[in-house]
Amino acid sequence: MSFRSVENSEFQRLLHMLRNNVSIPSAKTLAANLRARSSDIRMFITEAMHNGSGKISIALDAWTSPNKLTFLASEAYFIDKDWKLRSMLIGFEQLHEAHTGENMASVTLRCLEEFSIHDSLFALVSDNASNNQTLGYHLALSLDSREKRIRWDQTSMQIPCMAHVIQLVVVSFLDAIKCTAKNDDFARSVGEEGIARTHYIPRGFQRTLYKVREARLYYFFHWNLKSCLYGNYIFCVS
Repeated sequence: MSFRSVENSEFQRLLHMLRNNVSIPSAKTLAANLRARSSDIRMFITEAMHNGSGKISIALDAWTSPNKLTFLASEAYFIDKDWKLRSMLIGFEQLHEAHTGENMASVTLRCLEEFSIHDSLFALVSDNASNNQTLGYHLALSLDSREKRIRWDQTSMQIPCMAHVIQLVVVSFLDAIKCTAKNDDFARSVGEEGIARTHYIPRGFQRTLYKVREARLYYFFHWNLKSCLYGNYIFCVS
C-alpha cells in the first residue's frame, strides 16, 4: 500500500468508522517514522548476529511479482548467545539489472557487508536454478579477492533447498500423469455474483471469512493498489 493511501479520504473514513478518535499521520510522517523504526531494527539485528556463536548461514530466494518486479530476499540463520536457533530477514532487494548469478552475488555481498558478516558466512542455501550456482561461484570469488582474503568453499557450503527438490519431483510426477490443479486461476475481482454467494453460505466463521475476502478484493480494486515497491510501499496486497 502506498504511503499516500493514508491521505485518501475514503481510507480515512474507513479508519474513523473503526475508531472515531484515531490519529492518522501524513504520508511524510509515516515514511519518516518507518525509516527511524527500520534503523532501530537494523541495529538490533546486527547486534544479535555479532553476539552469536560466530558463524551465520544465509538462505536466498528470488521471485517476480505480478507487476514484473523481481526481488531477492536474504534470511540469516545463526545460534545466539543462549544457544537458540535464530532466523532474521536481512535483505529484501529489488533486482534492477539482469538476473544473472553475478549480479545477484553482488547484491548478496553488499547485504553481508552492510551487516559486517561477510567474514562469518557458513552455509548458503538456495534453490537449484542455474543462476544460483553462478551466484555461489562469484560470491566465493569476491570473498577470496585480494582485499578480503576470505576462504569460502562453494562446493561444500552451498546447499540446495530440499523443499525445492521435493517440489520439482512432485511437479514432474503430476505432469507425467497429466494431473493439474483446478484452482490455479482464482478470482482477483469482486462483483454482484461474489456478493450474492454469501447469502447461500450458512452463518458462522466460513461466511465471515468469505465476506472479508470479498471486501478485501473490493477495496483492492477500488483504490487501485499495486504490489509493494521496496522503499516506497508499506506492504503487499496480493
